[in-house]
Amino acid sequence: MAIQRLLYYIGAFIFSGLTILSFIQIKYMDERPAAWLFIAVSAIIYFALVTLYPRNQKAFVIITAVLAVVSMIGVFSVDHLFQGGH
Repeated sequence: MAIQRLLYYIGAFIFSGLTILSFIQIKYMDERPAAWLFIAVSAIIYFALVTLYPRNQKAFVIITAVLAVVSMIGVFSVDHLFQGGH
C-alpha cells in the first residue's frame, strides 16, 4: 500500500504541475480548456489505473496495452484524422 500512496502523490504532483504550466505557457485563454480537458482525462486514467493495479493486475495490463496501441495508432494517423501536416 505504501507504493500505491507514493504513486498517488507522484500523480498529484505531475498533474498539478501540468495545470500550473498551462497557465504559464498557454497565452490565449481559448486554448486553455483543451489543455485542461487533456490533463483531466489523463489524470482520471492515471488514478484509475493506480487504483486498479492492486485489485486486478490482469485488467491493468490489458487496459495499459489497449492505451498503448491506441496511442501508437493516434501518433501515426494524426495527419489523416485532422487533415493537416507539416
